[in-house]
Amino acid sequence: MVDRYIGCAENDQDVSSAIRLIKKVFYTEIGNEKFLFPKEHLVKKNVVVVKENNVIVASSLIYDRLLYFKNDKIPCSFLSFICVDDFYRNKGLSRRLMDFSIELCKDRGKKACFVIARKKVDFYYNKFSFYGFSNYPKIEINFRESVIRKKLKFVPLNPFFSNEIKKIYNDVYFNLLGAFFRSKEHWAFIIQKAKNNNIEVCEIQDLKSNSMGYICFKRGDIFEIALKNPKDYPEVLKNLMEKEKMNSIIFHGGENHPLANELNFFDHTISYRKCSYGGHMIRINDEKLFKNIFSNEIKNIPLMDQI
Repeated sequence: MVDRYIGCAENDQDVSSAIRLIKKVFYTEIGNEKFLFPKEHLVKKNVVVVKENNVIVASSLIYDRLLYFKNDKIPCSFLSFICVDDFYRNKGLSRRLMDFSIELCKDRGKKACFVIARKKVDFYYNKFSFYGFSNYPKIEINFRESVIRKKLKFVPLNPFFSNEIKKIYNDVYFNLLGAFFRSKEHWAFIIQKAKNNNIEVCEIQDLKSNSMGYICFKRGDIFEIALKNPKDYPEVLKNLMEKEKMNSIIFHGGENHPLANELNFFDHTISYRKCSYGGHMIRINDEKLFKNIFSNEIKNIPLMDQI
């Protein structure tokens, strides 16, 4: 007879065993050192496990965040690293794991749950009322003979950066659907995550070291950017293009971002993708609060907030 337990980790040993299982399932080919999760969230109440005869055979991690939505901060959770050990698959454990994790989030007052789906499980999460959330806005910007009028510096952001950057982020992203509130701990995790993925997170400064804002990028892809003065976006983009020696760049954001209003003199293309499955997915736990969230409004979870 199988002695089965489904619930939150009961002790620190359960937490360690769940992490070992996650590394075994997700990181066999690329190395365990790639596993990254905010340490302050790796606690018993945020680690859901399935145990058979006291052995952990399935697990998921819960990452609580505050979503910026309609001039408010809404309590939500990411369900991450959802996995079942190879030997125990096709026994219905993943469904029981998902059901428990969702109900746990609902009981804790989380108004929505998010997952970032891999291609192999694109349609799986639809069974639990998760649907594609982002419309993946993208702006491709091409430069031809652009003259740089203002030389700028890109200084690596460290965990002790000024509150001014946090304010600039909030001023820009508070009204962009899909963005989240960031505490000091969230920012520290984002900087570490960027380092692990070879993404540059930089403060943008003028030559007098005055802060203008920040940017997250990797070669020809900009994942986030927020500036104090919107009129500075063209010069920042031109400086970045010169720095990376590129003639075009892609910004992963839409026309509701202030950058989009400063591209009138550049050759650029704005595109979107509609997809009800896979990628950024949301499960709405409070339908009244999130009424019409699946409208044509531009929405996208910034890469650095995805987990």
